[in-house]
Amino acid sequence: MKLGIAICTYNRVETLVQTIAKVRMHTKANYQLVVVDDGSTDDTIERVERLGIKVLSSRNRGIAWNKNRALYYMKVVAKTDAIILLEDDTFPLEDYWEQAWIKAIGQWGHINLAARHWGTALFRDGNGSPEQPYKSEHVSAQCAGFSSECLENVGYMDSRFRGWGMEHVEHTNRLIRAGYGGEPITPIHRPVYYLIDSNLEILHQDESVGVNDSRKQALIAESIEVCIATSRDKLKRDPWINDEEMSVFISEINSSKDNKMFFYLRTDDNMFIAINKNNGRVVFVGESLLFSDEWQGVLSFYDGKSLRLCIERDDEVYYLVRDRPGLSFSAIRDPAASDRFDVVLDKVSGMYLYNQGYYLSCDRSNGNIATIDRSEASDWERFFFSHFRATKSPLSPNFFPD
Repeated sequence: MKLGIAICTYNRVETLVQTIAKVRMHTKANYQLVVVDDGSTDDTIERVERLGIKVLSSRNRGIAWNKNRALYYMKVVAKTDAIILLEDDTFPLEDYWEQAWIKAIGQWGHINLAARHWGTALFRDGNGSPEQPYKSEHVSAQCAGFSSECLENVGYMDSRFRGWGMEHVEHTNRLIRAGYGGEPITPIHRPVYYLIDSNLEILHQDESVGVNDSRKQALIAESIEVCIATSRDKLKRDPWINDEEMSVFISEINSSKDNKMFFYLRTDDNMFIAINKNNGRVVFVGESLLFSDEWQGVLSFYDGKSLRLCIERDDEVYYLVRDRPGLSFSAIRDPAASDRFDVVLDKVSGMYLYNQGYYLSCDRSNGNIATIDRSEASDWERFFFSHFRATKSPLSPNFFPD
């Protein structure tokens, strides 16, 4: 069985480094280790890379999204059979700790941690072993195990959980309904979770529980609303809920493989962004004009952190930078010097592109030119990916699908 261990982190580099050291010290099986970073602003990336460990780092999008990055990477890219998902403040204290997790994953498909700081009152039946796990109506997210099979059949956490809260509980409940790692809800009891006893240290226990934190309580309330709203949705779910989320998510994963994804951008009314070959003006046009003599379709490239506009010339990629204060754009080879946009995903569909306090917009009152001067987003600033594909640079010809 091929083992993958993924550590999810955000802005706790010192804690993370300690966790990595303990995992390396005590794990004796062959395994693949990856750190999945949710857009940390400290020196997480540099510190992890100096340790010689692969790190996936993308824009901050919340716990559910980041854990999905970890699970998807381990299942689809690394192709591991068993996945242990650790939070960055949770680490083993004894050798061969992973063996119990491997056994439990193999037997139940999904397993959770019997957190020792709870005491024993919350556990019933079993002895905490892989063969006879504790049964409990409570579940912790600090460490969890997943088989590739359970993810294939049930999928991932729901990306509609934007903050801190119930994302792991809701996912585990779906896994239990499919027969993995517990007993489903009945008229007389809540879902029963299977938990194994594991000698793990959890450094930030109070922060994880969040009992006295009003903000986290508000996020939990929002998460409960998501649970109710999605309770009748299909059991198996992707890491995304619409095409824009899919495109962003796959772009983040592709960035770890040195692949690139390029997209055309369209508006609500099916106008596409294009550049005038004669004067460099960027305008939204109908699809039929994208490859006319006067216009060239503008592509977008998202690397997991920011989006850049670009065009193809002689099978090479050129990136666009606005000639301030004018409305024309220049094409340059250096992506670092081009205009960069944050991708803000709408909760329902579409996305907004944000640059230094302003949104990219189609100015419908001024010849549909592209502007970056609106400080508040509306439907005029909502865009959609179109005609997307993964490719390695340079761009392949015949970009539009047949």
